Formats: sequence, structure tokens, C-alpha cells
Amino acid sequence: IGCLTVVSIYLLCRYLLGSIRAGLFGAFAFLGFFGFAERVASGPRDKTAMALFHTLGLYLICRKNWFWAGFFTALAFLTWQPMGIYPAVALVLALAQPGRARWGAAGRCLAGIALPMVLVFGYFIYYGALNDLIEGSVLFVAHYFPMSSETLFEQIITIFHGGGGILPVFGLCMILYLYFWRYGQNSSLLKTLFRDDYAPLLISFGFPVFWSVFLDFRGYDDFFVFLPYVAVGFAKMLDLAVEQMEKTGQIKTAKIVTVAFGVALIITAGLTIRFNRNSRLREQKEAIAEIERRFKEDCKLLAIDEPQPLVFMHKTNPTRYVYAFFHFDRWIHDHTEGGFDGWLAQLDDFGPDIVVYGNNPCTYAEKIRNWLNKNFTPEQIGPWLVYLRKPNS
Repeated sequence: IGCLTVVSIYLLCRYLLGSIRAGLFGAFAFLGFFGFAERVASGPRDKTAMALFHTLGLYLICRKNWFWAGFFTALAFLTWQPMGIYPAVALVLALAQPGRARWGAAGRCLAGIALPMVLVFGYFIYYGALNDLIEGSVLFVAHYFPMSSETLFEQIITIFHGGGGILPVFGLCMILYLYFWRYGQNSSLLKTLFRDDYAPLLISFGFPVFWSVFLDFRGYDDFFVFLPYVAVGFAKMLDLAVEQMEKTGQIKTAKIVTVAFGVALIITAGLTIRFNRNSRLREQKEAIAEIERRFKEDCKLLAIDEPQPLVFMHKTNPTRYVYAFFHFDRWIHDHTEGGFDGWLAQLDDFGPDIVVYGNNPCTYAEKIRNWLNKNFTPEQIGPWLVYLRKPNS
């Protein structure tokens, strides 16, 4: 997913800025987003896939490939529901095409949007799990997932995660420049927003800004929606600098600076990874080795808020609820016979030998701790708080 996203960033920047050089600037800049690389390396995540689909969607809208533009923007929506604005942007820009071409463009776009929707909903209907889909993607978020209370300042600090903050700052500032530049080229706001090559970025950029500032922003993952804009903006800034040298006849200097920019971006990405790489994976592997050394292979493992041991030990959690923090415990209480106490009784019936508990704050955290302290002895093993079953309990 990460490699494909870099390629899609390259394609988007190359098409909009009109040169291989600009495409490489955008792709190399994207490599410096350590927070994205970190999440991609940790396994499949919704918002890393969203970044790929989102970037491809913008690229295909720019290319006026309406069917696939609708298809990939719909996939972005299916991975993260606030991205629903992008299928709408694709459809609006398809309808903004001149003359009768708009109807064919809109029809292809609608077909592209409909295809993944039909496949996904059809899959859940076939397996009788449509209610689970609606509960998990809509009802849980609406009833149990409060909007973020982070201040704007805290949000700005978040985007500096991983030392890559300087790129977003310059990149986003250049997006503002694009508005003025394209308006100056078109002398018409409507043409700039609906007919310009940059229209997909210019007409859509305000929505993630509004959503992040006024509605909900939970961390660096939520900044992924901005990464295509940042890459295009930053690539445009570097490309303008080189272009200015070419216009003044400094061709040799321009080539040297182009190579220097590319090398600097790659080195920056490498240094960012080196300085921000942590030892958590090594610590977790050492802790798992100790657990496996001390306990039988068939020991019963329960994980609450800490799913990593399940992955390392190739075990399945006895409950579908791996997490209890952040209002998941309220969902458990409302959807388990006997409420939260009933859920703990189910865990008792399973009889785990080991419980790895994240000890995160939640509504029923006290009940979890009481249940654990009654039946288990706490011990710190590596990065985890592990509860070992007491004899005869």
C-alpha cells in the first residue's frame, strides 16, 4: 500500500505540474512522512488504504477518467466515511464538463461509484451481516464515538509527528498559492473551481480543513487526507525554484539543483526514519519469547486493549472485543446479555491463563481491574502489564 501510494503521488504531481522532475519531487517529499510510513509498516490500516484510494481518485479526476475516478473515490469513502465528499466532487466535476459530454461523464462516474458499493453491500447481505456493517460503520460512530476535543494548536502540533512537519507547512501554504495562481490564469472563479486542471484539489481542499478544524481531528492518521495536497504543493514550490533558474538561462545550475533537491529529500526521509525508529518491536518480541518460555504452548491467552500478543503467538481472542477503552466498553455493555458483568462472566467461562491488559481509561475500567485482581496476579513483562492466573482460582 505504501509503495503504491508513493507511485500514485508521483503520477498526480507529474500530471498536474507537467514534468517528471515535479513528479519525483512529490514522491520523494512523500517519503519523508514518517507517520504514514510507520502506520503502513505496522500492517493494514483503514486510513493508509484511504490515502492510496484518495490520491488515485484525485489523479483520475484530473485525467477525466470518470469511471475509475468514481471507483477509487468510492473506495476512499468505504475506508473512511468522511471521505464521502470526494465521490461527490468527482460527480460535480463530471457534470461540469462542456456540452452533452457531461451526461456521459456523469454516467460513467456514477457507475464507478456504484460498483464497489454494490459489491461491498452485496457481500454483507449475502452473509446476513448487513446489520453488523451498519452498526460498525454508522451506529457505533454516531452513538459511542464523540468528536475530538483537541484544540487547533494541538492539531497543528500533531502534524509535526515524526519530524516531517516542515513539509506539510510549506506544502499547504503552496496550496493557497495555487488558488491565486490559477485564478490569475483563468480570470474566473467558476472556471478555476470547475474547469481547471487543478479543480479537483481546489474545490475539495476546504472540506478536510473544515472537518479537521471544526469537527473532528484525532491524530496524525487524520492528517493523511492532506498528504496528496502537501505533496503537490511542496513539489510545486521546488519546481518553481528550478523553473526560475531555467528561465534565466541557468540550465546547468538548474540540473544540479534538481539533483540536489532529490538527494536532500531522500536523505531527509532516511534520517527521519533513523531518528524516529523505536525499539518497541524488539521489546515486544523479547516479551513474547519470555511468555512462551514460561508457559505451555496451549495456554489460554486473553488480550484487552493490547492485540499484539495475539498476533505474535498466533492465537485467537476468546471475545470479539479486543478493545474496551474509548467507549468500546459501553458498546459491550449495551450489546451483551447481562451487560458488562455478563461479558466478564463470559471471560470467566473461557478461563484464561494469561491476560494482557492495556489499562486504558474507560467507563468500566474499575470493573475490569477488580475482575483481574480477584483472579490474577499482575506482572510487568516487557512493555505489557500481564496478569497471571492465581493457583486454584
